[in-house]
Amino acid sequence: MAVQTPLWLDLAAVFASAVMDALVAVRRAFDVVGVLALALVTGLGGGVIGDVLLRPGELYALTALAGIVLYVVLDRAGVKLAVGAALAVLVTAGLRLAAVRRGWRGPVPVDAVTSVRRSVSRRR
Repeated sequence: MAVQTPLWLDLAAVFASAVMDALVAVRRAFDVVGVLALALVTGLGGGVIGDVLLRPGELYALTALAGIVLYVVLDRAGVKLAVGAALAVLVTAGLRLAAVRRGWRGPVPVDAVTSVRRSVSRRR
């Protein structure tokens, strides 16, 4: 029997990791691409990568990326650190929660050979 991770814990892990490392990157004067890359990679770190591999189509990376982009834009616009981080967390949480509740899915890998065989067999 598979154990389901509570949604709140799932959300907290993604947000905390992505936002904390985005903060570190900004403080070390990384450029925008560096901040985005570091925050995205760490936002997907740990157990979340396992979930991504085990449940293809879940919207982890896109929700984390949206929050990271918002944080960087707000930081560059001069918004206070705490306000920018809080807004980024809220946006990321809202998007992830909406994706789970509404069943939004991302792209999933397709077995091309099987797909072509099915398509050909339907035409016969």
